[in-house]
Amino acid sequence: MAIRWEDATRQNIQITAHRGIKDLIPENTIESFKAALDARCDVLEYDVHLSRDNVPVIMHDQTVERTTDGFGAISFMTLEEIKKLDAGIKFGEQFKGYRVPTFEETLDLFVSYDYKPLHIVEIKDFRPQCVDIVVEMLKKYDLVERTVIEAGDCPTLKYLQDYYPEFKTLSFMPYSMKRLDESIYDRLYGVSLPGSKTDPESVKKVLDGADFVEGKGLVLFLSGTTEEQMDNAINARCVNLTTNNLYKAQEYLAKKGLRK
Repeated sequence: MAIRWEDATRQNIQITAHRGIKDLIPENTIESFKAALDARCDVLEYDVHLSRDNVPVIMHDQTVERTTDGFGAISFMTLEEIKKLDAGIKFGEQFKGYRVPTFEETLDLFVSYDYKPLHIVEIKDFRPQCVDIVVEMLKKYDLVERTVIEAGDCPTLKYLQDYYPEFKTLSFMPYSMKRLDESIYDRLYGVSLPGSKTDPESVKKVLDGADFVEGKGLVLFLSGTTEEQMDNAINARCVNLTTNNLYKAQEYLAKKGLRK
């Protein structure tokens, strides 16, 4: 049976594989995505930038140093240059030779799974042309209903809402957004809150954020990988848990009776 966004509840928490299974396999690589999809994640999350020659590629950071053996801004590199980067070697010698995938390669893999998972596409390049290219490809693959598009920039989300209202949109809390325009919250699908910090002040901030999200009638996405982080997300009434270790989250939520 296909997975649907509306099936997520506090009693049936959907699990989002954050950049694949990034605790165990190099993030935002085909190998990490394949592992998450093989384990039947509900939702796959990844990040999109445009190369210098306007090809959408998968990477979280604006620069390539953290996750590859190269250096520089990804938007200043051609696809040919990006494909020469090793996206696994910094994670471990056994991952040597992993490459930065294109958006097209990622979508080819994603639609090959018959159980029809969902995905969150976070747009990291805030130029309208990036939005247009991403949306065009998602439509080509017939993925409108299975997609939530996320961005940390209000004008980017407003552009999506104005010109592509058929897509669900996801933001962060107002204090985390670039170029804040609170009108976007009137048309959002959901809000994503961080859950990595577990000190009392941070936990209270998450609970206050959950109240804000519920007050807006939006869907609450929260992150957590350790058991303490996941418990905090559950207590904050999330219906979607974004995690760096899919296997651990699947096992823990099943043990809690929060997976159907």
